[in-house]
Amino acid sequence: MRTAPLIDPGTGKVVKGPDDQDVDPAQIWRYDARSNFFYMGRVPIFYWPRFSGEIDDSCKQEFLGNAESLLFPSRWPEPFGLVMIEAMACGTPVIAFPHGSVPEILEDGLTGFVVDNPQEAASAVGRLNLLCRPSIRARFEEHFSACAMAREYLRI
Repeated sequence: MRTAPLIDPGTGKVVKGPDDQDVDPAQIWRYDARSNFFYMGRVPIFYWPRFSGEIDDSCKQEFLGNAESLLFPSRWPEPFGLVMIEAMACGTPVIAFPHGSVPEILEDGLTGFVVDNPQEAASAVGRLNLLCRPSIRARFEEHFSACAMAREYLRI
């Protein structure tokens, strides 16, 4: 479970290490924006995720398909989280807070992880290897493909 280091914006030096570790003054922690890595001296410690901004439809499939996971930290009661379905269509697991449609869309431990707070979300990243991307895609086909959606509309 990793939490973000605290960085002094003036110097770019890490004031508090990951997981709120106290920083030993003998060890120089720094963040390199070009590589997006944190370093202790010259040794890279870890990679911290970077916000990519808005993605248009032409790039979405490749972006989501290559993502390790989709983080959906919404606390709003989202009536239907389309982006979660788009990620699942690419076989990409979703880590989301249990608000709105999340419990109806995600199957905890199968298509992603439903978490209650940022610490649990960080912990879930370490369990992504337990999920099977082809199974996530199969669950998408079973529940959210055009055929599955039409079948459910007709059933109602």
